[in-house]
Amino acid sequence: MNKSILMQIVLLLNITAFGFYFGVTAYLGRFTRHLADDYCESVMFHSGRTMENLINRYFMISDRYSNILFVGLTELAGPAIIRILPFIMIVLWLAGLVWLFLEINKLAGFGWPSEMALCLALLLAFLAAYQAPNHYQIFYWRSGMATHFAPLVFLNFLVSFLLRQIRLHKNGFSIPLWVRLTLFLGSFIIGGFSEPPAAVMITGAVLVILYLILWGKGNARRPALQLFAWFLAGAMLALFVMAMSPANSLRVGDIPPTLEFVIVRIIRYTYSFIADTFQSLPLPTLISIIVPALLFYSFYQGREDSSISWILPKLIWVAPLILILFVAAGFSPSAYGQSYPVERARFFAHYQMTTMLMFEGALIGIRLSRYNRPALRFPLAQYGSLFALAVLFSYPLRAGWQLSQSEPEYRTRAELWDVRNAYLIRHAALREKDLAIPQFPGMFGIKEWDVREDHWVNRCASEYYGVNSIRVVPVPDDYLKEFFDE
Repeated sequence: MNKSILMQIVLLLNITAFGFYFGVTAYLGRFTRHLADDYCESVMFHSGRTMENLINRYFMISDRYSNILFVGLTELAGPAIIRILPFIMIVLWLAGLVWLFLEINKLAGFGWPSEMALCLALLLAFLAAYQAPNHYQIFYWRSGMATHFAPLVFLNFLVSFLLRQIRLHKNGFSIPLWVRLTLFLGSFIIGGFSEPPAAVMITGAVLVILYLILWGKGNARRPALQLFAWFLAGAMLALFVMAMSPANSLRVGDIPPTLEFVIVRIIRYTYSFIADTFQSLPLPTLISIIVPALLFYSFYQGREDSSISWILPKLIWVAPLILILFVAAGFSPSAYGQSYPVERARFFAHYQMTTMLMFEGALIGIRLSRYNRPALRFPLAQYGSLFALAVLFSYPLRAGWQLSQSEPEYRTRAELWDVRNAYLIRHAALREKDLAIPQFPGMFGIKEWDVREDHWVNRCASEYYGVNSIRVVPVPDDYLKEFFDE
């Protein structure tokens, strides 16, 4: 069989396997319901004092402004949107990544087939999702999604748009004002979801601008400099707006930490994260390198492609340094806040590390395809690499099957939530103002209602249902549905 046809079949097999994994991931999102902060955020947009609540939130609770606007937009679609929001965001994430890889391919002139760009995008998304420290909090819980997943989703689209504009304007055409404003406002909005994305965006833009100034050549240099400058300005403004929030004193205290203290913590957090990833996730880490290496070796074997010659010499050594800078930038807000990032806040770092490992694997594969040793040019080696890729497609299938085993737990929880919701709505309509109901256990580290009616989650839930107070009582799980089905 022709090698190119065989490679296309292998790519389609892997794409199908990734599709199965993300199909399961998106399907489980239908069992999402309100939890913890979701009640407070819903009340904020349905109290008749939306603007007042937003201002008070910025000054007294949180400096992050885009995540609450994201929640507000979803609230416009009604309470049922929370059940399909995970599906929407996962589809958008994959679409943005595919567009990003297609734009990289076009701008750099790599000549990859569209199936290869699609496979690379899905591979990156799969490995990042599979290694997510808390899958539920990142992809299903709206409050966690709005802060740590949504900025990544929208950043893919903004960077893809930026690369497309560089490609379109590299022949000397002037850059329209609307393009510059789109980049500025886009980076300002995305940076406002939380501090880590803003810090990483600033770091990435500064590195690209420095590279373009020192070593940039060709027609794309000038438009790239202008576009990245607008991107950088928006991200810097976002970080400035968040830094100026009086609410930050709640996290760092009245006396901010010293610069030396922050630097030591950044180094410690960065080292701990990278070391822990290699130790606790050895197989996904290995696959992050092996699959791109096999894929790029198979594609570039026998090809003389000058478009990749610039990428080979030093980047194998430079890429890990760039990763360290990005992880350190993402962890710097947590170091300033004097705490190691919580699980959901480490997802962005896992995404960056997976990107670097895949990049290293791709460089290794390209280097191997350039060697003249007979063993590497022998047809058995070329077809063997494709066979190995075909076998590895079982990994996302296995991961998807394992994830699907969570369906009964998710379904049971959603059914109990629905009967509790109906019970509360029914009794609130009867003008009962102080309710006592059985307690649900928390899930995936997310706080459920407390036995104390004055707990912040209980207060938000009370406002959400329009009653004075809600108190929960611990009971056996078998009694829950019997109580609510009265």
